Amino acid sequence: MALAWLILYLGSWVRLLTISGLNFHHGAVVLAMAPLGIVTVQKFIPGALHAPARSSFRWVLAFLTGLLSLDFAWLTLLRFYDPAEWQPTILLVLMGLGIATFAGEEWPSDRGSGPWLWVFLWMLISGRDPVLGLLGAGLAPLVFHWGNDARTVERMPGGTRAMNWMLPLLLGLFLPKPWWDWGLQSASVLPLAAFGVGGAIASIRPFANRLRLMPDWVLISTLAITGLLYAPSWGLPWGALMGLLAASAFRRLPKPLPIGAFAGYWILGMLVSFILQANAWLPGVRHFIWLGN
Repeated sequence: MALAWLILYLGSWVRLLTISGLNFHHGAVVLAMAPLGIVTVQKFIPGALHAPARSSFRWVLAFLTGLLSLDFAWLTLLRFYDPAEWQPTILLVLMGLGIATFAGEEWPSDRGSGPWLWVFLWMLISGRDPVLGLLGAGLAPLVFHWGNDARTVERMPGGTRAMNWMLPLLLGLFLPKPWWDWGLQSASVLPLAAFGVGGAIASIRPFANRLRLMPDWVLISTLAITGLLYAPSWGLPWGALMGLLAASAFRRLPKPLPIGAFAGYWILGMLVSFILQANAWLPGVRHFIWLGN
């Protein structure tokens, strides 16, 4: 569920805010920043947001989350989401709370290619409208919330500690670049759809075994170099390669995933990415940061 929370929900949320703009004279806009509070709770009070222990209650929560996402999409589809509007913003926050309760868990259905293909599907669909990425996030608990109890997953150490913050920061810094380049055009989501395909391929056992041989520092360095070499002309292979590397890195993270810290660095990377893109006209900054431009 972590990928749906990070890429589809938080990623689409930041994207919508950058498209819509923020005017803090409206109370609903302040509420639209509530996902930052959710991530803060995940980081500092990790046990506060968790799904109920009883299976029937968990399915009810997953169903309600999906229903809220459908309602949000119905209100905002094919029109600009305005953070100053109370009703869709409340739905957005409630949907986020629902997804967040599942985000730190790992179910058997969360392993393998399934979550990466889910990202591929909804990133591709969101080429029609960015709010559809949020719909995919809200429906994820219904699709992947099955199998043995997630709390029986063995606690496992991860790779180097630097991986825990460098991976989300690098992904946040580089992965949204097509969004800033292409805006609302359908081409803005194709590299991220390819990212999901690359992650799915890397989750297949023969590919996973080969990528496991790559040292952590080589993997992160390759991911950073690939991100820097982004160019709109080769967005599809770039996205697929980023997905291959990211999926290999994800498997090296500790279990359970420290979702609060991971989400925080992901959001930070996206915000820095947007700021750099918005100020790319500054002398020296443009070519120093985005070598592909």
